Amino acid sequence: MYRQNLYNQQKLNPYLLESIFSDMQQQIFRYTPLEREWSSMYQLFTHVALLSHTWKHLSTSTEASRSFYINFIEHEADKMKEFIRQCANKSRLFALDPFYESLQQVVNYFLLHQEGYFDERLTIYTLFWESMFQDKRSREAELLMLQNERHIADDVDINAVYAMFYIMLDKRDDFAAMLESIEAKQLLVWTDLAHFANRNGYDDMLAMIVRAMLPHVDAFINEWLATRYRSTFVNEFNELCKQINLTDEENELLFAASGMYGIQPYSRYLIKKERYIEWSALHQRFPSSLSYLELCGLRDMLEQKPEALLPLYHTLAMNEVNQKSRQHYKQAVRVWKKMKTAAKKSAKNEFWNDYVTTLKQSYKRLRALQEEIEKGNLML
Repeated sequence: MYRQNLYNQQKLNPYLLESIFSDMQQQIFRYTPLEREWSSMYQLFTHVALLSHTWKHLSTSTEASRSFYINFIEHEADKMKEFIRQCANKSRLFALDPFYESLQQVVNYFLLHQEGYFDERLTIYTLFWESMFQDKRSREAELLMLQNERHIADDVDINAVYAMFYIMLDKRDDFAAMLESIEAKQLLVWTDLAHFANRNGYDDMLAMIVRAMLPHVDAFINEWLATRYRSTFVNEFNELCKQINLTDEENELLFAASGMYGIQPYSRYLIKKERYIEWSALHQRFPSSLSYLELCGLRDMLEQKPEALLPLYHTLAMNEVNQKSRQHYKQAVRVWKKMKTAAKKSAKNEFWNDYVTTLKQSYKRLRALQEEIEKGNLML
């Protein structure tokens, strides 16, 4: 099928690849055995083989084509994952053993000797060793083969592959030694390994990875990671950190490295630790919108320590007033209404009425602001 459809294609339009691949797959699947014991293996086996044959057509020099190919690979990996699940859920026949052995060889070649999109190749390789090839003997044999392999593609991060097997085989000493050599530029690969450990219940290994990554997070975010991906990475890494018990010092190190990208998870941490004044000070240092404050735990603050919000609300309202337009004055009144609620909850009615009176006197020349304040009915 591959020779008929793709083999002789010298210059392939990347946007045609998906439909060509789908057509080839449909033609191949027409020959799927009727026996249920064999159907899933047939679909998985031919899918892997076809993707491996097709791989050489994924080379590109443009960013748009690369993004398209990555989406294509991820889509095919999701289908492969379902085939693996179906195979794993069925009783394994002795007659299937040669196919399992051959699949191990195919995915080994796929990872070590194909070129390009290493992260995606490693994901597919991991799918098999995580869910299908689960016996200890096979994993030990594969690790030995990897360690003895001398000819591998230039883009292969072989240490990342070793690390995955060290996790599965619980080789803690080897794993700990590898963690000592982590570099900032490798943190995406180690994030994937942390997810792998978390997914499979290797809690101790997860903690080891996260703690080894922490000192390098600052350099990775600011020197190696594109700005548009920083917030996503910080949120993802914080979710991993929630799975282990970081010390207060480690949490402070995490926020210091994350900076403005880590404000939301750090805000939640401050509330959990009942450090309410610091929460308010943090958001005065990094002003934002009311909607973002909601994501950072504003309602919890209002319930647990409303008086700590008064300086923050004042700062937000003044920022709006200083813009000197009626629309901003209306927004300032919205903030003051929330400040009024916080003052009422903290039993500071007299303070609040004095505050509103002072506002009116201080800005008596701003007629539009005076009108919005009167409409807002701010007095308690």
